[in-house]
Amino acid sequence: MQHKSVLLVAMSLLQFSQLALGGPAVNPQSLGTVQAAVDFCTQIKPDDAAKFREQAVLLTSGLSEQELTGLRDAEDYKETYASVIASLGEIDSIDAVLACDRFLTGED
Repeated sequence: MQHKSVLLVAMSLLQFSQLALGGPAVNPQSLGTVQAAVDFCTQIKPDDAAKFREQAVLLTSGLSEQELTGLRDAEDYKETYASVIASLGEIDSIDAVLACDRFLTGED
């Protein structure tokens, strides 16, 4: 169950960024979490890859390529990304598909 909560955290980050005034609230950890969830789900459900990538764009809209590069180069991003990927890799395939569907729909 803890692994599914990682995707729920990623969904929450996306929803928060959509509500934030003055642009998305992005830091290396939030970007690492969302990017890992997106990358994981594109492998689980490749037919929906474009939809998952759109979710990452929601978080990063308003950021320049230079800002994104800076976030991705941060050690916190790399550590968070690796940790989330490892955690998500432990989800059984049926739960992974369901969690990724929820990631797209925003359902809890």
